[in-house]
Amino acid sequence: MPPVYKTLYDELLDELGPYPINTADITSAQTNFAIAQKYWAKVKSLAMEHGFDGDEDEIDFFKNVKPLFLHHLQLSVLLSAALLSLPHKPDLVRRYWLYESRRFPRFLEHHAEFVEYYEAGLRLIDPAFFLRRHRVNANLAIVRFDTDPDWNTQHDATVCSYLALQRYHELVKEQLGE
Repeated sequence: MPPVYKTLYDELLDELGPYPINTADITSAQTNFAIAQKYWAKVKSLAMEHGFDGDEDEIDFFKNVKPLFLHHLQLSVLLSAALLSLPHKPDLVRRYWLYESRRFPRFLEHHAEFVEYYEAGLRLIDPAFFLRRHRVNANLAIVRFDTDPDWNTQHDATVCSYLALQRYHELVKEQLGE
């Protein structure tokens, strides 16, 4: 990752508060969303201003940089929605978190081939996945937090969702005492 993005990411992590997992902290999730949105705007602006020094830079940006920033937006939305939906009856809370604990495994099942490719650190078909000019049709099954069609690739949002759901799964498991 280029140093300028690394510096911004470190600043983002310093500014983000802990990710809340109880209803008293719903404003923290909303604040984290605004913070992540602010940093993504800085990163995107820098990338638009300076462009990319070839395909490898563009691939690195859409495979690594963009998802690293945007997954915090998605995680904040996941947490806000979970906290707003959390049952008030104590006997239903565990069942709710058990239901939520199935989100990440469902994602992994649905995107198994891509996740295996990504986790293995393979690069062979990165151009098809992470260069904008090879975008056939944006992956509509994935939530996009940057809807600018010129700043999306076939799988940048898939990586974003993978990172967000992975962290969300860890937080849910904490709620379940696992």
